Amino acid sequence: LFKAGEFQQALDAWQDTLKDLVGLLQHRREAGTESLVTLPVRGVKDLERSLYLNVAAAFAKLRDPGRAIRACEAVLLGEPSHPKALYRKASSQLDKGDFKDAEATV
Repeated sequence: LFKAGEFQQALDAWQDTLKDLVGLLQHRREAGTESLVTLPVRGVKDLERSLYLNVAAAFAKLRDPGRAIRACEAVLLGEPSHPKALYRKASSQLDKGDFKDAEATV
């Protein structure tokens, strides 16, 4: 969808997947079991990070830099030096005209 220029549809799909992933993880924690999610914790984190980065890219294409920045910050909470998250955050800050913030990000 994203490559076809269907940015809103791609965003909706990624956000739905993120919501489902968070719901599964919450249920897993509450049940005290790992039976619902068979991926190792690292695999789940990789998937979550990829989804947030994709969400950030979609928001950037939809000209919503504020929400793109927030999606990047979700990645940066767990990995403060993640290069793609930093790049997308700085690019979105530039789109907002926040030149000093973008410089500080990189």
